[in-house]
Amino acid sequence: MNFDPRTVGVIIALALCPLWGAAVFTQDITVDTTSTIRKTPITIQTDVDSALVLIDSVQVGFTPLTVDTLSQGTHSITLQHPDLDNWLTGSISDSFDVVRGEARTLRYSFTPRLLVRSNPFGAQVFFGDSLLGSTPLLLDADAHMTHSMLNLRKPGFEDSTIRISDNKRSVLAVNLKKVWQSETNEESIFRESNTNGTSNFRLYLTGAATILSGATAAYFKVKADVRHNSYVRSRDPVLLNETNRLDTAAAVALVATQLSLALFTYFILSE
Repeated sequence: MNFDPRTVGVIIALALCPLWGAAVFTQDITVDTTSTIRKTPITIQTDVDSALVLIDSVQVGFTPLTVDTLSQGTHSITLQHPDLDNWLTGSISDSFDVVRGEARTLRYSFTPRLLVRSNPFGAQVFFGDSLLGSTPLLLDADAHMTHSMLNLRKPGFEDSTIRISDNKRSVLAVNLKKVWQSETNEESIFRESNTNGTSNFRLYLTGAATILSGATAAYFKVKADVRHNSYVRSRDPVLLNETNRLDTAAAVALVATQLSLALFTYFILSE
């Protein structure tokens, strides 16, 4: 059987029409789902404005800040104090979750750290009746401590009171005033001075006695020798008696010299 080419073309066209219609229909119902995603704003606030914000280790701006480009899931956040040159200000690290369509506000507060120093160091630092430690002291000042007082105490120095809010860039420095001698100590000083005076007097007395008694012993001995020489020449019994008397006086003076010298040595060694 012979077919007309035009007839064959018509038959093929009619057979392909349903497929063309399906293709056109499918193309019409395709939806761009990206246009339906809702943005999720995350607002970040700090008690100190202009804090640097890093999310997932990427710098995103300064507080107060709103970010709406984060993907759903958990993210890390780091906040750095505006005073970056001050190591006492520190930083804040945290994590948060982003749930699509749920806006959130994150609020953070920097806990101020204080360095308490005193000259001289080693002073005890009290907050009320609580001992916090000794200077130099690094402490975290909670909010309720901001307008409170610290007391510094060190033996030999006057107590000092400082207000936490008076810190300069988180540093509190105090010069302690030395306490001068009390009346009791002054009495001790005078008593010690009197004792030293007495000791000196005893040294002077025994030293003088040693010298005088020694000189006396030498004087009597010389006289005794002169009388003895005269006696040897004249054999006069009177001169012999005077010699014996002078020798006895010299001996007594020599004993006194030895006693004075012994006392003088004792007083020196006892000082």
